[in-house]
Amino acid sequence: MTIGIDLGDVWSHYCTLNQDGEAVDRGRFRTTPKAIEKWFTDVARRGSRWRPGHIRSGSVPSWRN
Repeated sequence: MTIGIDLGDVWSHYCTLNQDGEAVDRGRFRTTPKAIEKWFTDVARRGSRWRPGHIRSGSVPSWRN
């Protein structure tokens, strides 16, 4: 399983892929410390083992300022 997360200023979006690369879950959560902690806790409760893998980061584009 692979989980991709796009962290945003207000909302963060995620997509979960199965072993065949098919999207099996998509959604969003608020980008607040409490909501992020809840999302990771819920992932663990569903039996997923969170293992950070490839991490890419970027910044807010200058045109957004």
